[in-house]
Amino acid sequence: MTETKVYKLNDSICVEAFTTSLGIEGIKYQVFEYEEYTAIEVTGTPLEIIRASSIYQQVTTINL
Repeated sequence: MTETKVYKLNDSICVEAFTTSLGIEGIKYQVFEYEEYTAIEVTGTPLEIIRASSIYQQVTTINL
């Protein structure tokens, strides 16, 4: 079963850190522009989505 989750990011450093982490984990993603944000669409199994969510939380925590 494949799910999709989209993250809206507005910090280019955050985008780079997030996509690098996703790449290391082997999680498929697509980066696109959405309004004034850069968005990252993550597609995978529920477990991959959970791993991506934890990476996203870690990255945003660092950038606060």
